[in-house]
Amino acid sequence: MKAYQLLMSALMMCGGMAAAAWEDGYDAYAGGEAGLTSEEVLMFDEPAGVDPMYSTPSVNSSAAYSGQHAFVPNDFYFEYLGNMSISGPEGGHLRVSNIFLTIPFTNPEKAVWKGWHLDAKLSTRLTHIHSSGSAVVDEDRLYTVGMNVAVSHAIGQRAQIQFGFTPQLSTDFDVMSSHNFFWGGYMAYSAKVNEQFNYTVGFAFMPDYYENYVFPVLNVRWRYAPTWEMRIQASRLSAVSVASQRFHWGPFFQWNSGVWTVHRKSVTQQFRMTNCIIGMGAEYNMTPGASKVMLLGDLGMTFNNTFRIRDKHGDHTLEKYRTHPGLYARLGIQVHF
Repeated sequence: MKAYQLLMSALMMCGGMAAAAWEDGYDAYAGGEAGLTSEEVLMFDEPAGVDPMYSTPSVNSSAAYSGQHAFVPNDFYFEYLGNMSISGPEGGHLRVSNIFLTIPFTNPEKAVWKGWHLDAKLSTRLTHIHSSGSAVVDEDRLYTVGMNVAVSHAIGQRAQIQFGFTPQLSTDFDVMSSHNFFWGGYMAYSAKVNEQFNYTVGFAFMPDYYENYVFPVLNVRWRYAPTWEMRIQASRLSAVSVASQRFHWGPFFQWNSGVWTVHRKSVTQQFRMTNCIIGMGAEYNMTPGASKVMLLGDLGMTFNNTFRIRDKHGDHTLEKYRTHPGLYARLGIQVHF
């Protein structure tokens, strides 16, 4: 609990720094920068999609494609959640670890047909869940393999429309059936209002994955002060200090979820995990220039952690476990060619 209180104090201090930056420098910033315009046709790093890590919409919009090479991994990270004590009379502890890798199939800047840009990525995740005590929810062979196939088309010079298809295979591979596959898609509209503000709005469709099959997609990047940005990227809200060109940092809040088809007690069931995270994130550009190798890291606390065992259709909850807050840590590398 003391660690949680210290983390909250740090986040409050960062919020105060952001407010001070707003008061001290925004007027000068707005006067010198707000008049900037861009004549280029708007493109985006990554069309609105679904991140197979937790199957939540993941949208990253910026002024132009950072570039990518087909079949070359461009995103890798390790994630740890734990050691979280299990609530209830059973007691015990629970830990979760994830390894995540993304491989692009196309370069959207080059894969163009009649003005439509194609962006296709394959993402894989290996998950290990281990518990101790009488409440046993060990799942050490969980895999997720997901595709994000998206097409986008410019509307004028400052907007584009995007459509995507996001099939996934998410299971422990002990049993193979149609229940292992999750199908989804989305449509979204992205626009660049000015040099300080761009956004993406739309809808995603994930049958059998969410209780509400259709849910909104939202991404915002707002430079509200000379050295601070607010970012809403799918289920992650963050304030980012961009004072340095190579080192960015700031507090964040994130909601995650995941679902797998598993073989438990000789029957096919569905395993679901949800949690919230609050913490500090940072990224460091190790190779400044046209090509970038970014070192990414997060450190924080998990809370509202819930683990459910449902029937194979996902209609009824058979077991439910909640845990107390625990440590959250993530370390990864992201490559921009």
